[in-house]
Amino acid sequence: MANPEHGENMLGTGAGNTDSVQALGTRRTDQPKGTVMYIRQRRFIMLCALLAGGIGSSAWSQTEPSGDSNALSGPKVASQAPKATLVEKDGTGKLVRLEQRPEQAALELLGLTTEERKKPDELLIKRASVVSRLLADHRELFQKIQTARQGGAGRQELAPLMMEFHEVAGDLIDHPLAEQLKETLPERTGDRFTTLVKEYNDALVAEEAANRPQDMGSGENRSLKGGPMAQRRIEANMLLKEMGRTLKAVVTENKERTEGLLKAIDASPELASKIEAVFRANLKGGVRNTPEERGQAMRRVMELLTPEQRAKAREYFQNRN
Repeated sequence: MANPEHGENMLGTGAGNTDSVQALGTRRTDQPKGTVMYIRQRRFIMLCALLAGGIGSSAWSQTEPSGDSNALSGPKVASQAPKATLVEKDGTGKLVRLEQRPEQAALELLGLTTEERKKPDELLIKRASVVSRLLADHRELFQKIQTARQGGAGRQELAPLMMEFHEVAGDLIDHPLAEQLKETLPERTGDRFTTLVKEYNDALVAEEAANRPQDMGSGENRSLKGGPMAQRRIEANMLLKEMGRTLKAVVTENKERTEGLLKAIDASPELASKIEAVFRANLKGGVRNTPEERGQAMRRVMELLTPEQRAKAREYFQNRN
């Protein structure tokens, strides 16, 4: 048997490659008989190398396009975007309460164009004015309801207050905001809007029902399960929360305005106390006062100031506006 080290490559590369390829196709008759076994061995080795190369190339050609470096991981499933919803739970499983009405939050998930937002936004602006005036006219009733609820009042104490509230706010309660907004939306988004709002309200009602004391009365519990009474109760509660946010916003706005004015005029502690008293008295007269009411309050404040302070006050309000 010939020695493979004598100028020939076992894998058929280099100078011996031509002879090896020929050996695969034809039998060479010019070789001594002692080399027949060696040639057969080379044929076998080269055939295995070619087959192995073909299989390997085929395997890589199938896996490379997928970009998956782990061939045993199985097929990948495309990730899906989370479903748009207003219902979110915190780490304890409780509903994350919205900082605005669900109808307003739902508008943000509809993908409306700027033009399509005009009508619903106009409706919300008008409603804000109505809610503000309702709070101004019935602030005492609103505070009684809030105090009773925060104090854990029972149904007997709350029922008369809520009946009175339904009387003064009946127009807003009997014409739910969701229905009004849906009429301003494109037809393609109406059903989706309704679903978003209903999902949140249902989750809210279910959680409140689960946390409600059992001694609240069967009538109250039945009203949570659906029907017109449940809808009116939901709308009334949403309206009360809306009024609470309105009051908070006005108080914050008035506080920031007063603090800015006192700083601008460099008011003494005594003068600051007098100005704050004027603004507090004006706020009691109503929330988001009319321009006439705000003008009266400012005239009373100006009377307390020196000429130099009046100039600074006018400059402050001009820059603020």
